[in-house]
Amino acid sequence: MLCDVQYSPDEIAIILSHVTKTATGSDGIPYWVFKECARELCNIISVLINYSVNEGCVPSTWKHDVVTPVPKVKPVTKIADLRPISVNPVFSCITERLVTRKHLLPVIPNENL
Repeated sequence: MLCDVQYSPDEIAIILSHVTKTATGSDGIPYWVFKECARELCNIISVLINYSVNEGCVPSTWKHDVVTPVPKVKPVTKIADLRPISVNPVFSCITERLVTRKHLLPVIPNENL
């Protein structure tokens, strides 16, 4: 085991209930499922996230984004006329937010924020 981090189901429920509207990621789960079912899902999601963080092993499905090319100009005549929009799975975003808040922000000096 790499570390002993425990994110509570209550922490997870709060973050889930504040998930913003986004396109469906590669996991195929729409954002509203997490938002509307935060209380029902928080226990199992906390187990998954705690296991992932403590073992230092991110499930491969959490690493796959859906990338959509969006035109910068019309008509599109070359590849440089497109910009990529990447949609991460909600699990990835939640885990990233938790780790950033609990481990990264506390060690960054205030003048750098």
